[in-house]
Amino acid sequence: MDKYSESVSATLTAIKYSKIRSKREKLIENLLNMTLNHFDRVARFKLADLSYLDDVLSMMYRKAILYIDSYDGVSNGYGWMYTILVKTIYTVNLAVKKYRDHEVCIDDIVEPSTNDNGVLRVGIMLALESADEIDRDIILMYYYEDMSIREIGEKLNLSKSAISYRKTRAEQHIKYFFENYYRHALDN
Repeated sequence: MDKYSESVSATLTAIKYSKIRSKREKLIENLLNMTLNHFDRVARFKLADLSYLDDVLSMMYRKAILYIDSYDGVSNGYGWMYTILVKTIYTVNLAVKKYRDHEVCIDDIVEPSTNDNGVLRVGIMLALESADEIDRDIILMYYYEDMSIREIGEKLNLSKSAISYRKTRAEQHIKYFFENYYRHALDN
């Protein structure tokens, strides 16, 4: 492992075990300063739509902090974060394609706001990303394409009751995600 990777690993380990909020915030800021330029270049290379660059980088750092307990402290911290970034880019590239297929994009779902600094946009993208693919499609068709339960059922070849059940399940998943993961990540 090179010195850069060792430094990233050490910072991730310190964040993981830090209990003092101000120290943890300073470590997160240090991690951001150490890695942002490199991850920005990686994302620019791999991302299909560069208009999502800031969102992808924000999602990657939020996921790293959210899942910091899964970092073992022994493996290459840079590699761990790189894996999170690549998976996030892959998911966003798929989502962008799917949104385009549905003629919907994240800006259609939530208007960018100067008040939330993109936090709500990123939260919705994370919530949709973490939902089951069919459930995500149902939510998009129902809320953003204004399709009825019957129309969605015909398109997906599922019964109305199955669509209704999956829609409710997806709504509960998104609500649970915001209540238990996303807001917790923002508070830390």
